[in-house]
Amino acid sequence: MLLLCCLAAGTASAAQTLVLAVATYRPPEHNVHQWQPLADYLTEKLNGPQVVLLALSHDEIRDRLARQTVDVVITEASDYVMLRNRNPLTALLATRVPQYQGKRMIGSGGVIFARSARDDIGGLAQLPGKRIAAVHPASLGGYQAQLMSLAQAGIARETLGPVRFVGGAHDQVVDAVLAGEADVGFARSGLLEALIAEGRLEAGALKVLNAQGLPSYPYALSTRLYPEWPVFAAAHLKPELARRIAAALMTLEPDQAAAVAAGIAGFEPAADYSPVENLLRSLRLPPYDLTPAFSLADVWARHRPAILLGGASIIAIAGLALALGRINVRLRAEKLTLEQARQALALSDQRNRETLTTLAQTLAELESERTRLDNIIWGTGACSWEWDIATATVRMNERWANFVGHRLDELLPTTIETWRRFVHPEDLIRAEAALRRHLDGDIDHYECEYRLHRRDGSWRWVLDRGRIVERDRAGKPLRMVGTHTDIQRLKEQESALHSLAHLDPLTQLPNRRLFSDRLRHALARAVRGGARLAVCFIDLDAFKPINDRLGHEAGDRVLIETGERLRRTLRGADSVARIGGDEFALLIEDAADVGEDLLPLLERCLSAISQPIAIGEHRVVVSASIGVALFPQHGADEEALVYAADKAMYAAKALGKNRYCLAAQPPSDLPARPPEAG
Repeated sequence: MLLLCCLAAGTASAAQTLVLAVATYRPPEHNVHQWQPLADYLTEKLNGPQVVLLALSHDEIRDRLARQTVDVVITEASDYVMLRNRNPLTALLATRVPQYQGKRMIGSGGVIFARSARDDIGGLAQLPGKRIAAVHPASLGGYQAQLMSLAQAGIARETLGPVRFVGGAHDQVVDAVLAGEADVGFARSGLLEALIAEGRLEAGALKVLNAQGLPSYPYALSTRLYPEWPVFAAAHLKPELARRIAAALMTLEPDQAAAVAAGIAGFEPAADYSPVENLLRSLRLPPYDLTPAFSLADVWARHRPAILLGGASIIAIAGLALALGRINVRLRAEKLTLEQARQALALSDQRNRETLTTLAQTLAELESERTRLDNIIWGTGACSWEWDIATATVRMNERWANFVGHRLDELLPTTIETWRRFVHPEDLIRAEAALRRHLDGDIDHYECEYRLHRRDGSWRWVLDRGRIVERDRAGKPLRMVGTHTDIQRLKEQESALHSLAHLDPLTQLPNRRLFSDRLRHALARAVRGGARLAVCFIDLDAFKPINDRLGHEAGDRVLIETGERLRRTLRGADSVARIGGDEFALLIEDAADVGEDLLPLLERCLSAISQPIAIGEHRVVVSASIGVALFPQHGADEEALVYAADKAMYAAKALGKNRYCLAAQPPSDLPARPPEAG
């Protein structure tokens, strides 16, 4: 371990080296064997930097992040939450997807266990006063998830006996319990099964407390499931390289060597880690051990990129614009006073002449200050405006006109209608509503994002902010000033991240995450309207031989063409998604008449998939097995429907493939499309 770390630390100083740190869950040599193929895969995909692997403990990861000697980290979810609050990090890159016997798993948790011979320990109620062994206080699956289950059972951690943190691998927790050094052990789910498979633990030697018994989860489990390990980059890593790493991770297939060695099905867009944050807050664990309620620190931790991007420049510009508006008010007042003084000049004495001279000097100073502020705003690149509400005239600076592709003199006279003419019709109602709320006193300032039309025909996003700076004696708004800034690049980055998070990078179809979101909304609509819907799981038959015989590029071409054929076959309200490998999913809404509507649609899907696909000089043919689950007959929620459709799909394969099967029926009664002759 030490030799590996020293070697990697020395290598990490090279300009073409990227350091990948993975948290140690098993002994260091096991972690290196498990994750080194992924480091090699990234080296090949990135085609530039050499990826060096470090297997580190929780404390070592924190130390190296603080010293900026690691670039990319794969670790437990709670460790990520802690690191995010203590170190500047980029956005999450991905979440790993574990697999068991070729099936994707939906998270991980923790297991609570004791020796089978301990008759005095039969459940959580017997844990107060007992000695506990755990790997590390920052381990989600090895300590924190178990504490949450105990808290939900009404058992405070203060009532437990002494807790011994063994450090290093979770294997040492099992050793401590077997040796009698601890009464109860906390470890990550999957550990006991791994030790039994390796011959290091006798089956039946330990018993699991608070067993959850989830039918679709293959490991012993004592807690709820939490999101899997995240992948994130340190702040010093260039954004372009971070995006390339994320793309490489998303394209890792389950049958590739890196995925097989790591025991995963690949990676998916970053999961929602709010359940982990809620756990840490509830238990008052770091980084929430010192703040009893939601605070500004939480806001900073959650929204740091947006605050850094917009806060500094926008607040400074708005402050300058506000100061400029106030100077304009003073300037008009001084001009009025000066004019009155000039009218009385003929009747004034020497004292009035001296006052007039003072006012003139003040006016000159104000004009100079206004020019200075105009220059400062020009230097920030902001476009400023000043609206005389009573006359509807708007004073814009030259940069405002340049932003839309004009000279200022081409737009004169400028009024509020000038502004309306350039705002996108889809955004105008929202922008005017925000203005009205500020004018009516509902909000203390105006702020809106919208698109402006440019002379070249393009539309560009801006963030517009302003504030009332003058009112009459009755409080009626008279004058408002503000600025707008260019946020086009930010909008493009948001769009790119949304696409990466919700679309399959190969087929550009919705991915598993977006499909799940659409299914939840469809179920809500079906419950409200009493409608029926169908969830269909599709697995291509004999797809692997195409990959083996013609290569992955040919396989990718088959997947793309299959996705496009399914999309063309479905109705406009239905959805198709690629959920991994050669698996697709369909969401069929308004499936009221199975015989008249749904089954003919499935026939068309099978026919479309089975048409030959030309790949260079080859013509390949695939078929599909489809499992169908209906709401509400086969399940009342997302998890039940997905499970039923998946099971029905395997039934279709068992019946000979190239057919569909409905869920929850005996095989002999399963509606199935027989394979075509020939």
